[in-house]
Amino acid sequence: MAYITKEETAVIREEIKKAFPEFKFSVSMDNHSGVCVSVLSGPIKLEPKHREVNVYWIDDHYKDDKIARDFFNKILEIMSKNWYDKSDMMTDYHNTAFYRYIYIGRWNKDYILTEKKVTAKKEAKTLTRKKPFISWKKNFSSDREELEWLREWKRRQEAAA
Repeated sequence: MAYITKEETAVIREEIKKAFPEFKFSVSMDNHSGVCVSVLSGPIKLEPKHREVNVYWIDDHYKDDKIARDFFNKILEIMSKNWYDKSDMMTDYHNTAFYRYIYIGRWNKDYILTEKKVTAKKEAKTLTRKKPFISWKKNFSSDREELEWLREWKRRQEAAA
């Protein structure tokens, strides 16, 4: 009989959020017999804005969209760590750990495409590619101060050009 606990659902939730920090998810139980993962927002384009993803046909339905296919397969892989299916159609025997559901958006809320978040470290790395030699000699009290100095330097370089 399909059954999943709150603790198992919480583990799935944490692993999905750790694997995809730039996405917003809703991970919930469905009557203690299934796990529902709703992708609410993120930086990749998913069409349509509200849909159930068939977990058995991900590769066929998303064969033209490698990014979405890999994304959904990774979610399914995380959901399936403690999953099994020992069903036998010949003897009409059904035995699965729990049911797995993946949704794009929710029934009352569409999926939202967001921009990728740029962290301060990534921005600093981008800015330092053309960093002037003098900045290496400056003593900054924090990374934020150096980042502000780099932004100002880049602004001046663009204004001069």
